[in-house]
This record gives sequence, structure tokens and C-alpha cells, in this order.
Amino acid sequence: MKITIPTTTFFSEETVNGITNTVMLISRQLIKMGHEVSVVAPLQHNLPREEDIEGIKVKRIPTSFDFKYSKNMMAEIKNFMPDLVHSFHYGYYPATAGFNAARSMKIPHIFTTSYHNSRTSVMSSIMIGIYGKTQGKKLLSCSAKVFPQNMNEAQGLQRIAPEMKYDIVPCPINSKFFRPQRKKSKRKLVAYVGTMLPWKGAGIAFDICKKIEQQRDDVDFIFIGPGYLKPELIKKSSDRFTFKENIPIKELANWYNKADVMLYPTQYESFGRVLAEAMACGTPIVSTKVGAVPETIGNGGMLVDYGDWKTMERNVLEILDSKSICSRLGASAIKHSKQYGFEVVGKKVEGIYQEVLNEK
Repeated sequence: MKITIPTTTFFSEETVNGITNTVMLISRQLIKMGHEVSVVAPLQHNLPREEDIEGIKVKRIPTSFDFKYSKNMMAEIKNFMPDLVHSFHYGYYPATAGFNAARSMKIPHIFTTSYHNSRTSVMSSIMIGIYGKTQGKKLLSCSAKVFPQNMNEAQGLQRIAPEMKYDIVPCPINSKFFRPQRKKSKRKLVAYVGTMLPWKGAGIAFDICKKIEQQRDDVDFIFIGPGYLKPELIKKSSDRFTFKENIPIKELANWYNKADVMLYPTQYESFGRVLAEAMACGTPIVSTKVGAVPETIGNGGMLVDYGDWKTMERNVLEILDSKSICSRLGASAIKHSKQYGFEVVGKKVEGIYQEVLNEK
């Protein structure tokens, strides 16, 4: 089977970029099962135009932002002569380019949406609404399959295109690195991992950690990720706070395994990849009842209503103070997160590909 994947961004290795990681992990598993995979992405971030990454044939092309399609991207997809096209990311031109290329070649089109039901600004909400009623509805209705990452996302997409054919396919994580290797320490550790932006809750997490710091002298704090809030948070922090950015995946897994709790007061998540990674390491989660977070963590943590930061602080302290609660939540997190392993997700994707091609 030959699969071509058009996407918005594709780095040369796993990074904090969720789309890159999802595409790379699924592609690796497909190649392992004997299939050919090519990726087409815009040329950006000073990356090479062509690469072979562990058997994934990558082409990055100069292209303009266009809600309808990119002719350059369409041409490159056709050059690979795939059996099917699997587009990634709702609301951007690669999906439409992939869809149009597939239709012109009379081959199936698969669509992984990463759809955000909740937008972070009025303008983005208006733009995504317009797109949904025009290009989005067409792609959702006419693709052979749509891959929402969870039921929360599927329900949002069904409001745009009730007739879409879909299968739930969660975001994959690298289970070779993100696995239980717990690190024992006399001191407790609270972690925040994610971009340091207001809607992700980095500032809120920091404020909660500062309050815990005032109450306890046995707790340290690690904040991992980029974002414009980071310099301000560093200025306000003490020597009990550590800040990291762009660390290797192995080091990230080590921090998850050191942490007693992952604190994540996000405003919205279409999946929450960092939550799944932390859970796979056995780290209990304290987060918010928003978007797909309840589905993603299952019984692997404690959730609060968005804005109830006092309860969130109490939940963090409860996990830090109770070995039995920490162990119970950690075990549940490991069990629930097994469905996110890239081998599990990759095999599911391959099975759906085969079904679609057999129905052609």
C-alpha cells in the first residue's frame, strides 16, 4: 500500500509539534508493516526540501496560504502516485489539496481533523465557522473516512457534516519512551508541560505552584515548553522552579517519571497529547473538565471545572500527601493510556485503510 500524507508542518524528528509527532509515529508503524509512506508539507523552519526519515519520503514545497487548495501541493501528491491520501489538520489548505488530489486520481481520501470546537479569539472563531460551512463540510462529507481523536471532537464535526463517515482514532504517543520508569525522591515534584500561553494555563499553573510553595518546603516544580509567558514566569520564580524547553524526548520522559503530579489547567484541548504521555509514565493528572480532557485521562487523574483553581490546588496537595491516591491514579493512568501507543494506533489506521480500499 502506498500512502501520501499532506500536512501543515513536518519536522525532521519528534518535537513539541503535535501534528509532526502524530504523522511520524503512524508512518513509522505503517512502514514497519510493509507499506510505503510519503509526506508533503510546506517548506518552513529552514528544513530541507527533501528528506528520507526512517523510510518516510518527505517533500517540503514553497506554497502560499490558500483556503481552497495549493496547486504545488496537489502536484506533489500526484507525483507519489499513492493508493490513498491521508490529510492532516482541519481548516488549512493541505487537507483541501489532499482531498482535491485524491478526487482527481479517483482514490480514497482520509481526513484526520485535529478540530478545535472552542476557539481562542473572536476572529479565529469567525474564520473557522466560514471554513466549516464551505470547504470543511465538503471534506467531511465526501472523504472516505474522517478520524476524530475522540467523541468530543466527533460531535463537533457532526454539527458541520452529520453524514460524515468516521472512526475514532486517538493521537498516538511514543510508547518506547513514555512508559513507567518511576524515579523515587525524598522531595515531591509538580510538573507543567506544554506551550506557555494563557489559554494553555501556564500562568494559572504557576500561580497554583507559588501557593503550594508557600505552604510546603518539600515540593519542587518543573515547567517544560516554549511560549511568550516563560520570561515573565522565570522572573517571578524561586530556585525551586526549573524551566526547560526543546528537550530530547528521552529527557521529557524522565521528567514525567520524576513528577508526582502533572498540573494542566487548560482552557481547551482537542486531545491533550502531553496528558497521554504523562499518563503512560504513571503520572497522575490534575486538569480541567474541558474539551476532550475527560476522555483522554479517564480515571487517571482529577478534574475541576475551568476556573475552580482552589479545588485544583487541593487536588494537587491531596495527591502529594497520599501514597494510596497517587498509586491508584497512576495505575489507572497507565492502563487507560495503553490505547494511545503508536503501535496500537498504527495498526488501527492500517485496518481502516484496508477496509476503505476494499470498498473502493
